[in-house]
Amino acid sequence: MNNIHNLHGLDLSFFHRIDINLYPLFIAIYEQKSISNAASSLNITQSAASHALQRLRQQLEDDVFIRVGNKMSATPFAEQIYPTVKQALLTIQNISQQRHVFDPTSLKSLKIAVHDEIEPIILPRLAQHFQNLNLDLQFVSMKLDRKHIMADLATQQLDFVIDLEQYLSPKITFDLLVTDEFIICSQLKEVDLSSYISGRHIGVSSRRTGALLE
Repeated sequence: MNNIHNLHGLDLSFFHRIDINLYPLFIAIYEQKSISNAASSLNITQSAASHALQRLRQQLEDDVFIRVGNKMSATPFAEQIYPTVKQALLTIQNISQQRHVFDPTSLKSLKIAVHDEIEPIILPRLAQHFQNLNLDLQFVSMKLDRKHIMADLATQQLDFVIDLEQYLSPKITFDLLVTDEFIICSQLKEVDLSSYISGRHIGVSSRRTGALLE
């Protein structure tokens, strides 16, 4: 009888020989007792499902399913491993879905990088918002470094960034918080958008590159 229990711990080098995509097929055939129905539920052709079943048989060194009449009947080994395989796939599925679930009550601190010019406008409103949610949070305001925003967010050195509207990456989601208006003071009798844009401008910023406030 095949031994489905590893008594010696996790052997990571073993997994390069395993095709995990074969196991959803195993569950589908086991539960539907049909290769064609299993193929349909997995959005693959019946031919692809049949070839995958052959690879699964080779991998497990067992027939796994035997055709009896018009149904696929599980072997004793398949009966034995079914609960374990299904639980393993459910665990993987739950892990994949957990990243999309956010529980604000689990937060203890928020690491925020805010543009210097808008920090006095945004931070008090932000603190009031979380206070209204009755969340006991510690705010950590960090220096905004646009060159490392992607890396800082990916490594959770920052939880979120509040900055001028600009495109960084399709992987970064953003939302508009506030808009503002500017007033032009000029000796000219009339200033329209065209004359303003065509004029010569001086940008004053502590940074050499990137967007800045007027």
